[in-house]
Amino acid sequence: MDFEFTKEQRELKDRLVQVVNQEIIPKASEYDSCQEVPKELVRLFSHEGLFEFLVPEKYGGKGKDDLRAVEVSIIREELSRGSYQADTLFALQALGSYSIVHSGSEQQKQKYLPGVANGKILATMALTEREAGSDAANIQTTATRDGDYFVLNGSKYFISNARAAGLIVIFTSTDKSKRAKGVSAFIVEAGTPGLTLKPFRVISPHDIDEVVLTNCKVPKENLLGELGGGFKVAMRTLDVIRTSVGAAAVGLAQSAFDYALAWSKKRIQFGRPIAENQLIKAKLTDMATEIQAARFLVYYAAWLKDQGRRVIMESSMAKYWATEMAQRVVDQALQIHGGYGVMLDYPMERLYRNVRAARIYEGTTEIHKQIVADQLLKRDGGSP
Repeated sequence: MDFEFTKEQRELKDRLVQVVNQEIIPKASEYDSCQEVPKELVRLFSHEGLFEFLVPEKYGGKGKDDLRAVEVSIIREELSRGSYQADTLFALQALGSYSIVHSGSEQQKQKYLPGVANGKILATMALTEREAGSDAANIQTTATRDGDYFVLNGSKYFISNARAAGLIVIFTSTDKSKRAKGVSAFIVEAGTPGLTLKPFRVISPHDIDEVVLTNCKVPKENLLGELGGGFKVAMRTLDVIRTSVGAAAVGLAQSAFDYALAWSKKRIQFGRPIAENQLIKAKLTDMATEIQAARFLVYYAAWLKDQGRRVIMESSMAKYWATEMAQRVVDQALQIHGGYGVMLDYPMERLYRNVRAARIYEGTTEIHKQIVADQLLKRDGGSP
């Protein structure tokens, strides 16, 4: 088995390490305290061509016709190592645009994807509702045909980057009696009459809103995919992005470990660095091992996806295990810092807040365990 990145993937990672170390980490505290998407990050991503990985070459990017899970995971791991906001910006651009890449009409691709690739258009995706989080088929937001338009009514919860987005892919019910088979997706542009936003305040500050739709008229040409095919559009998108959530968790855990390792070498107690204490060595060993195990889970799932394989179980394993791992690692890293770990002037406090949401979004840990169990029960035996 070959566990090496390709030459191109290695070059991508090396370049990102340099960009993150030089451009993002020095400003991470500033970025991660912003309630809005930092415009400086958007310019940086555009300059470095990071958004181009999300868009096929035909439409101004440098990606393939299908999103490459390994490349996206590499990018998210490194960005998350630098800043929560940096990872969120890239992840939401991926979520909002990938639905158009794989299910959009030629007209939709030509209209929106070049702007996504150069950063002039930011995108996001709106699936979650008050009563439709884990139960994504229970969508109450409606879309009703009215001549050449669809009229959308309802609201979406916890939609990141909504205020910054130039387009939102919104999932609605066009036939509630069919549940999942009655879900349809629409591209809704910023500024469309009837679209309003209500900000939420969360423990890790960023652009996150309730998206309210009140008689919001969307041209029929903005139907994404087939009528009633929206649930498939959403699941195809999440199948790739869920794996990369695990990669982001690995990056955040790596950041916490790096800080803890450096701190343990310079923090003197009882006349010697605390890194020389056996219990601290044990913590560092456990943290490093868990990070590496999660990294292998993530990239194995991503590699399988890029081979054209179904990764329902593998992506759920990677997502839930990596995010739970990150919580444990960050907690131990803060413990190693002692009282300094909870001080606002030190990075561990920021990482401790940032790590928590990953166990919830893109499917809670409990939902992913259910998915894995359901997949296992379908098998006759043997290893996963």
